[in-house]
Amino acid sequence: HEGTLVCDLNNDRVVQLSFPNSNPKSCILISNDFKEGDIVRPSGLCSFKKYVIVADRTNGVINIYDESLLHTQSLAMNRNLHRPSSVALIREENKDLLVIMERGSGKDSKLGIFNINLNGICVESDFKLDQKIKLYDPQDMDSDNSSNIYIANTMEREILKISSQGELLNKANLIEISGHARILVKCVQVRTSDQTIFTADFEKKIIFHFDQNLELLGCIDLSSNLEIEAIRSVYPLKDSLLLCVRGKNQVIQIGYDGSLIQTMDVTASTSIDWHNPTKISILDSGNICIADKENDRIIALDINGKFLSST
Repeated sequence: HEGTLVCDLNNDRVVQLSFPNSNPKSCILISNDFKEGDIVRPSGLCSFKKYVIVADRTNGVINIYDESLLHTQSLAMNRNLHRPSSVALIREENKDLLVIMERGSGKDSKLGIFNINLNGICVESDFKLDQKIKLYDPQDMDSDNSSNIYIANTMEREILKISSQGELLNKANLIEISGHARILVKCVQVRTSDQTIFTADFEKKIIFHFDQNLELLGCIDLSSNLEIEAIRSVYPLKDSLLLCVRGKNQVIQIGYDGSLIQTMDVTASTSIDWHNPTKISILDSGNICIADKENDRIIALDINGKFLSST
């Protein structure tokens, strides 16, 4: 075949490009055939009762797993999803709703809210995002007890707080707060105990703590920790923080003073080390679930870091 072959790593495919008469054309030569239960490069997850809900960006599906990480189903949606990357739960009028962020190509990212139907089709609501909000490659989100949604709007370098009706309530300008013009914030998490907000400067390795109105409360500076190369995800507990990081030990627990409490290694249990873990969630049982993105799996640990199961 004539043309240029492109290895499209993020979409797990090989694409052939040709340019007949200066008119670009593309053809997918190799791609994975999706089978229900498959999971490829999971980047977002959240807990729902005794289940784990996982966004599979490559296959464009939302997978459901039980506490043992056995696949129970792939949610049937009323439309196709375009690179779903993050999921969160809110509750409105005694109904559980699933918030899905579709990253698309970055600038065409979309936020949608769907009813959760484990026995039928999940139908999208008529949710409309405030026109003042510009989503640009948002890489994480979470929700609070009042059904507000917090978004790490990565390339706009801000944290957004929006209502379940799509209204912009507050935002934190991370350039102004950090003094870092090229700051990348790839995570946001609500602390369950007091509903305050945590995020991190991916490259500078500084964790930011905000109140519910996105006013800065404090920082944890890990920039001098040479074993951490970058911070991908933060999960705040009452007395400590769980982190997904780049470096030798990719899942760690630290105190609020920045001191290391423990590393969480799974190599001995699974024969495979972490490879760019991206998101942490904790089930009602207290078990920790982690999206180990580049290994195409979810890992479950107990609170002491003991391996429990894997997809």
